[in-house]
Amino acid sequence: MSLASKEHLGLRTMTTRRRRKAPAYELHRGRGAPLHPEWLDDRVPNGFWTDPANHRRYMLWLGRQLGFRRWEDWYQIRVRDFDEHHGETLLGYYGGCAVRAVVANFPEHVWQEWLFAFVPHGFWNDPANRRRYMQWLGDRLGFSRPEDWYRIKHRHFTQNHGGGFLTTAYNGSSIAAVKEYLPDYDWKEWLFDWAGPNFWSSPDNRRRYMEWLGEQLGYRRPEDWYQITLAVIHARSGGGLARRYHNSPAALVMDCFPEYDWRPESFRGTRPSVRAAL
Repeated sequence: MSLASKEHLGLRTMTTRRRRKAPAYELHRGRGAPLHPEWLDDRVPNGFWTDPANHRRYMLWLGRQLGFRRWEDWYQIRVRDFDEHHGETLLGYYGGCAVRAVVANFPEHVWQEWLFAFVPHGFWNDPANRRRYMQWLGDRLGFSRPEDWYRIKHRHFTQNHGGGFLTTAYNGSSIAAVKEYLPDYDWKEWLFDWAGPNFWSSPDNRRRYMEWLGEQLGYRRPEDWYQITLAVIHARSGGGLARRYHNSPAALVMDCFPEYDWRPESFRGTRPSVRAAL
């Protein structure tokens, strides 16, 4: 797949993605004699917290108090850390959200908000944040082609800080997440681990699958379908669909292609009792 195609589909591999190297956290802890931490006094000077520089000073001080030595240590931050270190007023400037305070005061680092204990309220409502997570997840799973996403499972989200993401944004559907992430790809839902609880209830979906199956098998004439077997359907991800027809390939074919004048007795392997029912 060309680089242009990957960009069109929203895929960027580790080698093609240009990453901004974050500066070492230790280099940003301040130099020289430390200033007096005014937040330890009974009252801070008027207008003290309206100065963004004081927000930064407090956050650097808080990091030292908590023993943080790397950027990644900040993913451990909790609201109670502010409460226990004279930072309640500061946190109010960020809607009481510890994550927003960290991200705003350390913009030189590329943060993945889902690695904190909680994401900010409404975070997953933003399509850009959902896309960022999916790009990150794809990198972690080694996915470089759209077809790789057919291997995705629910546990891949829960094991990679995305359980809340999947539930909040997609009602628990990993397929819905993938389809939004790469909307230009022609997805075949039956090639995922599970098509979903109601997927085969749709006549359009059943027809789509059967047309695709015919192409896979090289069928060009209606008569070609007489040789279809249950084993072939199961081998090509159609087991769930076949069960809707009591594992009868003949019933499946005739329902999905009603425009043809079928001869039930001509279907391969159809038992006489089944032929009579058809």
